Amino acid sequence: MMKQIKGGVGPNLFKLAEYGSLAPNPLYGPQFFKWTGETRPAKKGEWFISGNPAEAYYCTHDHTYEGAADHIAVPVEEPAKTIVVNGITYNRGC
Repeated sequence: MMKQIKGGVGPNLFKLAEYGSLAPNPLYGPQFFKWTGETRPAKKGEWFISGNPAEAYYCTHDHTYEGAADHIAVPVEEPAKTIVVNGITYNRGC
C-alpha cells in the first residue's frame, strides 16, 4: 500500500509551486501533480513534490547530492472541485 504525503489538495495530489518551481511555461503548463509512489533523486526534466506546504517543483538538474530522496510526481488533469476521502466529501476550495 502506498503511503500518503500530507499537505496536498487531495490524497497524493498537489498544485504547482507558487514560487520557485522553475517550471517551463508555468501559466500554461500542468498545474496539478500526483505522486507516483516513487522516492528517489529526481532527474532533470522530472517533477517532484517538496516543501511545506507540499507542492510540485520542476527539476532543472539531476539531484545527485547525497541523501536526495525526492517524491517523484507526474502531471494530471485538474481535479474535480470536490473530493471524497473515506466516504466524506470535501470542497477543494481552489
